[in-house]
Amino acid sequence: PPMSPPDQDKGCAYDWTAALPQTDHIRFFCNTDWSRTSLGPTSTWSQTLRLFASYVLSDSRGACLWWGDISNLTAIYNEAYAPLAAGVHPKLMGSLFQEGYPDLWPSIRQYFVEAKRTGAGVNYSSATPTVVERKGYTEETFFSGGFVPVGMPGAIEGFINTT
Repeated sequence: PPMSPPDQDKGCAYDWTAALPQTDHIRFFCNTDWSRTSLGPTSTWSQTLRLFASYVLSDSRGACLWWGDISNLTAIYNEAYAPLAAGVHPKLMGSLFQEGYPDLWPSIRQYFVEAKRTGAGVNYSSATPTVVERKGYTEETFFSGGFVPVGMPGAIEGFINTT
Protein backbone atom coordinates (compact mmCIF):
# COMPACT_ATOMS: atom_id res chain seq x y z
CA PRO A 1 0.00 0.00 0.00
CA PRO A 2 1.17 3.57 -0.63
CA MET A 3 2.74 5.34 2.29
CA SER A 4 0.84 8.26 3.78
CA PRO A 5 2.56 11.56 4.46
CA PRO A 6 4.00 11.83 8.00
CA ASP A 7 1.29 14.33 8.94
CA GLN A 8 -1.36 11.66 8.41
CA ASP A 9 0.54 8.66 9.76
CA LYS A 10 -1.68 6.74 12.20
CA GLY A 11 -3.64 9.89 13.02
CA CYS A 12 -0.61 11.37 14.76
CA ALA A 13 0.19 14.99 13.98
CA TYR A 14 3.78 15.27 12.77
CA ASP A 15 5.36 18.58 13.74
CA TRP A 16 7.85 19.39 10.98
CA THR A 17 8.99 22.44 12.97
CA ALA A 18 10.43 20.18 15.71
CA ALA A 19 13.56 19.64 13.60
CA LEU A 20 14.28 23.40 13.49
CA PRO A 21 16.80 24.94 15.91
CA GLN A 22 15.01 25.40 19.23
CA THR A 23 15.45 29.14 19.76
CA ASP A 24 13.19 31.89 21.05
CA HIS A 25 12.67 33.07 17.47
CA ILE A 26 11.61 29.60 16.29
CA ARG A 27 9.17 29.42 19.21
CA PHE A 28 7.86 32.85 18.14
CA PHE A 29 7.44 31.53 14.58
CA CYS A 30 5.65 28.40 15.86
CA ASN A 31 3.36 30.47 18.10
CA THR A 32 2.31 32.76 15.24
CA ASP A 33 -1.34 32.12 14.40
CA TRP A 34 -0.74 31.07 10.81
CA SER A 35 -4.40 30.12 10.39
CA ARG A 36 -5.12 33.87 10.27
CA THR A 37 -2.75 34.33 7.30
CA SER A 38 -3.08 33.49 3.63
CA LEU A 39 -0.73 30.54 4.24
CA GLY A 40 -3.03 28.76 6.69
CA PRO A 41 -1.89 26.51 9.57
CA THR A 42 1.67 25.15 9.26
CA SER A 43 0.29 21.59 9.24
CA THR A 44 -1.26 22.34 5.83
CA TRP A 45 1.85 23.87 4.23
CA SER A 46 3.25 22.22 1.12
CA GLN A 47 6.56 20.40 1.30
CA THR A 48 8.05 23.19 -0.82
CA LEU A 49 6.93 25.92 1.60
CA ARG A 50 8.20 23.88 4.56
CA LEU A 51 11.56 23.41 2.85
CA PHE A 52 12.11 27.10 2.13
CA ALA A 53 10.73 28.23 5.51
CA SER A 54 13.15 25.81 7.24
CA TYR A 55 16.02 27.13 5.12
CA VAL A 56 15.29 30.77 5.97
CA LEU A 57 14.67 30.11 9.67
CA SER A 58 17.98 28.22 9.94
CA ASP A 59 20.07 30.75 7.98
CA SER A 60 22.60 32.77 9.98
CA ARG A 61 22.23 35.76 7.62
CA GLY A 62 19.28 38.12 7.77
CA ALA A 63 16.67 36.47 5.56
CA CYS A 64 12.95 36.73 4.86
CA LEU A 65 10.88 34.35 2.78
CA TRP A 66 8.14 36.18 0.93
CA TRP A 67 5.69 33.43 -0.05
CA GLY A 68 2.83 33.75 -2.50
CA ASP A 69 2.09 35.65 -5.66
CA ILE A 70 3.38 39.19 -6.03
CA SER A 71 0.15 40.78 -4.83
CA ASN A 72 0.01 38.51 -1.76
CA LEU A 73 3.56 37.98 -0.43
CA THR A 74 3.54 36.71 3.18
CA ALA A 75 6.60 37.12 5.43
CA ILE A 76 8.48 34.35 7.23
CA TYR A 77 11.75 35.67 8.59
CA ASN A 78 14.62 34.58 10.78
CA GLU A 79 16.14 35.98 13.95
CA ALA A 80 18.90 37.85 12.10
CA TYR A 81 16.24 39.66 10.01
CA ALA A 82 14.23 40.84 13.05
CA PRO A 83 16.54 43.81 13.87
CA LEU A 84 16.36 44.90 10.21
CA ALA A 85 12.56 44.82 10.38
CA ALA A 86 12.83 46.90 13.56
CA GLY A 87 9.51 48.68 14.14
CA VAL A 88 7.49 46.14 12.14
CA HIS A 89 8.82 43.18 14.14
CA PRO A 90 7.01 41.16 15.52
CA LYS A 91 3.84 41.99 13.58
CA LEU A 92 5.63 41.42 10.24
CA MET A 93 5.64 37.62 10.76
CA GLY A 94 2.74 36.31 8.68
CA SER A 95 1.91 39.75 7.29
CA LEU A 96 1.85 40.81 3.67
CA PHE A 97 4.70 42.93 2.30
CA GLN A 98 2.27 45.79 1.62
CA GLU A 99 1.09 45.69 5.26
CA GLY A 100 4.56 45.53 6.78
CA TYR A 101 6.27 47.96 4.44
CA PRO A 102 3.58 50.10 2.79
CA ASP A 103 6.03 52.94 2.08
CA LEU A 104 8.57 50.60 0.45
CA TRP A 105 6.14 48.56 -1.65
CA PRO A 106 5.96 50.94 -4.65
CA SER A 107 9.74 50.84 -5.15
CA ILE A 108 10.45 47.25 -4.03
CA ARG A 109 7.65 45.64 -6.06
CA GLN A 110 9.79 46.02 -9.21
CA TYR A 111 12.41 43.62 -7.77
CA PHE A 112 9.78 40.90 -7.31
CA VAL A 113 8.39 41.50 -10.80
CA GLU A 114 11.84 41.30 -12.40
CA ALA A 115 12.84 38.16 -10.44
CA LYS A 116 9.60 36.44 -11.45
CA ARG A 117 9.92 37.53 -15.08
CA THR A 118 13.50 36.28 -15.46
CA GLY A 119 13.46 33.41 -12.95
CA ALA A 120 16.77 34.77 -11.61
CA GLY A 121 17.74 36.66 -8.49
CA VAL A 122 17.73 40.46 -8.46
CA ASN A 123 20.24 42.33 -6.32
CA TYR A 124 19.91 45.74 -4.74
CA SER A 125 22.78 47.94 -3.64
CA SER A 126 23.65 49.97 -0.57
CA ALA A 127 24.46 52.78 -2.99
CA THR A 128 20.73 53.57 -3.04
CA PRO A 129 19.40 54.82 0.31
CA THR A 130 16.08 53.61 1.70
CA VAL A 131 14.08 55.63 4.20
CA VAL A 132 12.51 53.47 6.93
CA GLU A 133 10.94 54.03 10.30
CA ARG A 134 12.83 52.24 13.03
CA LYS A 135 13.02 52.72 16.77
CA GLY A 136 10.33 55.41 16.66
CA TYR A 137 11.86 57.69 14.07
CA THR A 138 12.52 57.86 10.34
CA GLU A 139 16.06 57.19 9.23
CA GLU A 140 17.98 56.81 6.02
CA THR A 141 19.37 53.27 5.70
CA PHE A 142 21.64 51.50 3.24
CA PHE A 143 21.01 47.82 2.50
CA SER A 144 22.59 45.42 0.05
CA GLY A 145 20.98 42.12 -0.77
CA GLY A 146 18.73 40.39 -3.21
CA PHE A 147 15.47 38.66 -3.99
CA VAL A 148 15.79 35.11 -5.29
CA PRO A 149 12.73 33.40 -6.77
CA VAL A 150 12.08 29.97 -5.22
CA GLY A 151 9.72 27.05 -5.72
CA MET A 152 9.60 23.93 -7.77
CA PRO A 153 11.31 24.15 -11.19
CA GLY A 154 9.21 26.27 -13.51
CA ALA A 155 6.83 27.36 -10.75
CA ILE A 156 7.93 30.39 -8.74
CA GLU A 157 6.06 30.28 -5.42
CA GLY A 158 7.93 32.91 -3.45
CA PHE A 159 11.16 34.84 -2.97
CA ILE A 160 14.01 34.70 -0.48
CA ASN A 161 15.25 38.14 0.49
CA THR A 162 18.73 38.15 2.03
CA THR A 163 20.60 41.16 3.31
